[in-house]
Amino acid sequence: MKNRAHGRVAMSQAVAAAFLAAFLLGACGGGDGGGGPAEWDAPYADRVIDHSPVNPLGATVGVWPYFFQPMAALGPPDGTLNVVSLGYDSSDPTPGGALGGSLTVGFGTGGASSLPVCIVDGPGDDFAVFENPFPHTDPGSGIAGTSNEVVVVEASQDGGTWYEYTPSLNTCANPVEPGCYNNLAGVTPTSQGGDRFDLANLTGAPPGFRACFLRLGDGGTLWPDYGNTQTDLWDSGADIDAVRVLHYEPL
Repeated sequence: MKNRAHGRVAMSQAVAAAFLAAFLLGACGGGDGGGGPAEWDAPYADRVIDHSPVNPLGATVGVWPYFFQPMAALGPPDGTLNVVSLGYDSSDPTPGGALGGSLTVGFGTGGASSLPVCIVDGPGDDFAVFENPFPHTDPGSGIAGTSNEVVVVEASQDGGTWYEYTPSLNTCANPVEPGCYNNLAGVTPTSQGGDRFDLANLTGAPPGFRACFLRLGDGGTLWPDYGNTQTDLWDSGADIDAVRVLHYEPL
């Protein structure tokens, strides 16, 4: 959540032997992201495969229902609070830290007759993840940056075997600085194009790999960010606005 008006929802580390079948059958839904055009100008995430909130303080969906709607992550980004939150548990005793909640999505060509597609490795970046960090200046240091809440990104071709964009941190003075983070989403504002990823940089993926599913996990206590300095009902987890596909082919 960004401030108390921003909810976070989380998703589990789902075992997805049934992901592919459910995806093809359309059992995981679809939609236009809550108000997007009937046909989008590029493929966006349009299927929620799995969504599992991390909610350590026990707040119910009835408390912040607006932020527990995974369909908000489908379709084009709008750069507002029309997002689905992930959350994390700041009291998790796991040594070294632990990730928070997650969201798994699939892709289509857009609109009511959308057909499944997979991300492929094309020239340059292949997809973009839109969280919603806002411009923010740290009041103590005066350092300008964003209210980032970082997200670990994983990709799968079959819904069962996952490969991660290996995250890392640079030395920096304050977690509001976007330059602190490598291979993490939730850093670049929507107005600046979101955080972009190239399949060529996916750790361990075999030749010819296609990303038919993406799993987005809140950085939790494993990857500190500005959100970790805030307190709210969901321990300030990441908010997913959209995922856009730049290079793709039919599933």
